[in-house]
Amino acid sequence: MFAENNRISWLQMHCQCLLAALGVGLIWGIPEFTGREGAVGILIGGVLLVLWSGILRRQMTVFRDPIRYLGKAPAWLIAGIWESYLVFTGGWLVGKVGHLAGEYLVSGVPETLLSLIFVLAALGGSHHVQARGRLAQISWGVKSIGKYVAYGSGIGLMTWLTVQVRDSKEKRRKEGLAPAIGQLSLWFLTGAVLLTVNFGTDATTMNTCPILEVMAGVELPGGFLRRVDLIFLSILLFSLVFLLGSIFFYSSYVADRIHISIGRLPSAILCFLLGTTAQKQWNWSRQYPRMLSRVYLPVCLMMTVCAAWARRKSYGKR
Repeated sequence: MFAENNRISWLQMHCQCLLAALGVGLIWGIPEFTGREGAVGILIGGVLLVLWSGILRRQMTVFRDPIRYLGKAPAWLIAGIWESYLVFTGGWLVGKVGHLAGEYLVSGVPETLLSLIFVLAALGGSHHVQARGRLAQISWGVKSIGKYVAYGSGIGLMTWLTVQVRDSKEKRRKEGLAPAIGQLSLWFLTGAVLLTVNFGTDATTMNTCPILEVMAGVELPGGFLRRVDLIFLSILLFSLVFLLGSIFFYSSYVADRIHISIGRLPSAILCFLLGTTAQKQWNWSRQYPRMLSRVYLPVCLMMTVCAAWARRKSYGKR
């Protein structure tokens, strides 16, 4: 059932997580995890992310009112860190999708224009938490360790997001995102094994998109759906649009939790500029994976510890 009172169900949150992570993981994530070491990284990294999500699930109370539990300055600092994470991730995504669409879908069109269309499409579907939950639930019916944990460091946002998740009255279980993380890890492991079988450990060095090269070799009986790769890419692009829309929505939502109203437009503009102008001048997106593992992952772990301390301190006062 759909949620009420501006809240969503755990099923809808589960679908949002799967839909948002599927496209980016299959297109750009799994080529980094081919071979035996990659498979081990996905498996152990997935287990670590599940454990981390369980810890974060217990910190929801702090992020219902972060200023009350953490203080104004720390709450603003944590929110600012997450805002920067969202904007950098959105800018990286805009630049990647503009290049991908120009190479595989519509050649001859400027990448800047394709990036703008991508941003506008994402803005059109990022306006309301219930609408996003329903879209994910409906759409789902039709369609090395440190590195893996770093790529999943955005899971720290769940302490902000799950404030609007409604626990089922019929089932009082604390579901969390562990099932979604496990499901995604198994899918990514399957994709990484598929790339290893086809390309060995050279998938990382390929200039093209390895998973689309695999799909281009798929032929259905009777000559039906000859360009399976384009159909597959279209489905993944829908996932990417949903992911960017989620970035815009939660950029506004995190600011609202510390009583600042900024809307979605500032993050959309910053992501577009980072993905187009800044990318052409500095090519900063090449440093994005390193930024995740060396900056945001340790910072996210520190914020998890701080939130746990704030939660325990609040219980001690009671």
